[in-house]
Amino acid sequence: MSTVVCEEVIMDEGDIFAREKLLIGEERFNEAVKKCVLIAGLGGVGGACMQSLVRAGIHNFILIDGDVVEPTNINRQMIANQNTIAMRKVDAAKEMIFTINPSAKVHAVDAIISKDNIGELLPSETIKNVYYIVDAIDDIEAKTELALIAKKRGINIISSMATGKRLDPAKLTLGDVYDVKGAFAKKLKKAYREAGIDSEEVIYSTEPRIADFYENPENKISSIAFVPIAAGNLMAATVFKKMIKM
Repeated sequence: MSTVVCEEVIMDEGDIFAREKLLIGEERFNEAVKKCVLIAGLGGVGGACMQSLVRAGIHNFILIDGDVVEPTNINRQMIANQNTIAMRKVDAAKEMIFTINPSAKVHAVDAIISKDNIGELLPSETIKNVYYIVDAIDDIEAKTELALIAKKRGINIISSMATGKRLDPAKLTLGDVYDVKGAFAKKLKKAYREAGIDSEEVIYSTEPRIADFYENPENKISSIAFVPIAAGNLMAATVFKKMIKM
């Protein structure tokens, strides 16, 4: 009967990833950090996913977002605070990454990704080394194009479904896109079927949507920090565990 012996590790407290290496080991850590992650959308879900992956030691990122930080983002978006209002989201994201890990490498694309521009934004040279795509956008055509890129190139992908109008992060779960119910999921599944996409890992909420407390004539998506941030963290954990094969 074999015995597992844990080697004694002397931690370097100057190493910002020392506690993580204690958990997963130096070899797994080194294998993960060299991989590249593409994050499309830096809102509540994408920004939380990005921050967790940076803190996990991932060094290489491609970030895509064409929006600016607004005051109403502060309640749920990790890159949003009083000092980043009116900044381009990709610039705020880069600033956050470099304050955590100055040696990170970031390729920022300041654009709203769409079906029409995805080929220009993500040419073969840009995405040839991408290991994982994190889809945190809500445009159905753009999500479909990202899924097609992942399928054609054999890139891992995880996509977030709607997290607005919900309160309970415990109702989040991982599954296949075709298992998800709801109006948005119905439209996305139709687009995926037509594009020949037969499966995709997604994070979604089983919590029924909560009706707005006040009248909302502009149909703004009501949201609070708990669900999108938890969704982003769950996506980051899924990505990272795949990287280290756990």
